[in-house]
Amino acid sequence: MACPDVTIKCGFCPGGAYRIQQLLKLIECDRVHPGEMLNYKFEGFDKIADAYDAMDKKPRDLIKPVVYIR
Repeated sequence: MACPDVTIKCGFCPGGAYRIQQLLKLIECDRVHPGEMLNYKFEGFDKIADAYDAMDKKPRDLIKPVVYIR
């Protein structure tokens, strides 16, 4: 279902595409494990607000939150 009143824009900062390419190479070579950075885990749409709240409050142990939608 489309949401015509919602617009999502994103983009890389300067040099971002190059950094992403380098990061992907490190992941492919098994030198970086991005799953280890996802230390706040939430389940379901109803937890999206909690994930945003964690990003806003920035607890000392926060690296990146993830919301699993199944």
